[in-house]
Amino acid sequence: GEDRLVYVSDELVPLARKLIATQPAGPLFRNESGSPWSNVTLCARMTSIKRAANRAAEARGEPGVRKAVTAYSYRHGFVTRWVGE
Repeated sequence: GEDRLVYVSDELVPLARKLIATQPAGPLFRNESGSPWSNVTLCARMTSIKRAANRAAEARGEPGVRKAVTAYSYRHGFVTRWVGE
């Protein structure tokens, strides 16, 4: 429920402006049905992606995504790698 500052790279400024124009008073990032993302819907999406990735990995005989990987851990890992560059 708190406002957050989000870094937007130069390449994504046009997309951010488009989203601001279409959603001037509300959350910019929305799901396919047009609803703002919530903790529940984001976690459900990550679970779905992990299941699909694990099915594909199993079909190739490769290890899948660990059960412990969550939306939070993915975000934390991404930012940690990004800051370290």
